[in-house]
Amino acid sequence: MSSSHLHIFTILAGLAVLGLIIRLITGRGRTRAGDSVLGGFMACIFSGVLLANAIPHFVHGISGEHFPAPFGYLLGTGVWDNISNVVWGFINIVLGLNLLQAGRVFKGERWRLVLFFAGFLGMAILLSVIFTKGSHSVLRVI
Repeated sequence: MSSSHLHIFTILAGLAVLGLIIRLITGRGRTRAGDSVLGGFMACIFSGVLLANAIPHFVHGISGEHFPAPFGYLLGTGVWDNISNVVWGFINIVLGLNLLQAGRVFKGERWRLVLFFAGFLGMAILLSVIFTKGSHSVLRVI
C-alpha cells in the first residue's frame, strides 16, 4: 500500500470512528438505529465490519508483531505501533459492540444477523486481499 493511500484511508477511518464515538457519548442514534430500517441495516453491517477490523489490530498489537498501525505515519515504528494497534482494536470492539446492540442483531429477526455476518465477512475478505503480499494499493483492490 502506498503511503498516500494509507494516509487517505487512515483519515477516512479516523473520521468515521470519531463520528461513532460522538454518537456513543451523546447517546444519539442508540434507539433510532434499530428502529428505522436503514439505521438497522447500517448498524448491523457496520457492527460486523468494525468487529472484523478489530481482530487483526488487537491481536498483532498485543503480540508485538509488525502490522500497519492506524496513524502509524505520525507515531513512527516500534512500541507505538503496537500500542496504536491495541487502542485501535479496542475502539473497534467498543464501537462494534455498541452498533451490535443498537442494531439488535440477536433479537430474533434473521435479516439482522445475515447483515452482521455479511459485513464481517466482507471486511475480512477485503483485509485479506489488502494485506496479501503483492497488493500494492487499496485502490487496485477496490
